[in-house]
Amino acid sequence: MRIAFFASVTALSALLMCTAGLAQASCRQITDHQADIDVAAQQQIHAAMPGLLDHYQVPGAAVALVHNGVPDWSQGYGLEIPDQRIAVDPSRTLFQAASISKTVTALTVLTLVQQGRVTLDQAIMPQLQDGAGSWQLPATPYDRTAVTVARVLSHTAGLSVPGYGGFPPGTPAQSLLASLKGAADADDTPLKVIKPPGQGFDYSGGGYSLLQLLIRTQANEPFANAAAQRILQPLSMTNSRFPTMPAASPPLAETFDDQGKRAPARHFTALAAAGLQTTATDLAKLLTLLMPGPCGEEPGRGVLEPALIERMLTAMPNSDNDLVLKGSRYGLGMALYPLASGRQLAYHPGDNLPNWHNLIATIPERGVGLVVMTNAAGGRALRKDLLCLWLDALGESHHGDSMGGDCALDADIYHTSP
Repeated sequence: MRIAFFASVTALSALLMCTAGLAQASCRQITDHQADIDVAAQQQIHAAMPGLLDHYQVPGAAVALVHNGVPDWSQGYGLEIPDQRIAVDPSRTLFQAASISKTVTALTVLTLVQQGRVTLDQAIMPQLQDGAGSWQLPATPYDRTAVTVARVLSHTAGLSVPGYGGFPPGTPAQSLLASLKGAADADDTPLKVIKPPGQGFDYSGGGYSLLQLLIRTQANEPFANAAAQRILQPLSMTNSRFPTMPAASPPLAETFDDQGKRAPARHFTALAAAGLQTTATDLAKLLTLLMPGPCGEEPGRGVLEPALIERMLTAMPNSDNDLVLKGSRYGLGMALYPLASGRQLAYHPGDNLPNWHNLIATIPERGVGLVVMTNAAGGRALRKDLLCLWLDALGESHHGDSMGGDCALDADIYHTSP
């Protein structure tokens, strides 16, 4: 009852805000049936989370939902600082978003495309102008001119460096150019073309470091500033930033190694690939950019043209992957999965050492979204189970083997039995 009341109040607030801000627009009201589905999803997640945290031994997590194109529910579970008994607050507790950073980076690149400063389907290196200094992608048997911006965004450019480990406290980060020449937090691997561009999906955090350099060059300001001014601030993501060093704990949640011992947060040169620090409620705001609003707002919400959002959510050729769900493809900064209903699920996981495990997911056509952020090893399995639970609650059936066969929805674990 409490959850249903909260959902009703939130929906009413959204309706009033839209009426005030868009006097000529007709706000879309969801049907009673859809409202029941939305409330059921909230209730099932709320009932399941304590059991999931206990089963997967996750100290703390934050969850947020988007319905009817607006964030309308969030909840913290467990503890952000167990020793101090500080509870997770979805609007205050900070997490490292890890590779969800790539979605913000992709959106930032698209603002430069919108301004005519970047061209998606042209080679990326000439668009760096003098930003790379004397550095170039090393010569390999593969065509460097086929490394386009769109292919880098979609992990189909054939680039090296799948991911970055980050730097522990007391260890200085490299400069961006030094990292491109040989990333100290990725076994000193240089960024280079290791497979034919355009021929397959090869996840490359290194490619997003190249995009970080592109943004810095074409926006003529540091990457973190450009992302903030172009995406985070317009969406009122007031607790989100790309810091050079992690925030203090609290409000940053503590995170734990594979043995369950507290381990300090790391910092990154590769901000565009892994450096976003944020809250669950802020990420819910990010998801609204990908869908229509309840009062006639188009996808992009005035930040980006709808056509660029459509391009972002269109699978690139030869982008087939199993990033989280088997049978996925990849657009520009988002993985894409076809649901049995014919609708498309857009999602992105985020995993940083020692054990930040997160997920954003949205069905833009329905105006719904899910955010889950966790701070321990079990979060990787927890987020997948929660995704299954959310999809089932929405009536969006999915192929049984697409979840890796481990999406059992066991009521004994979730504590959802009557």
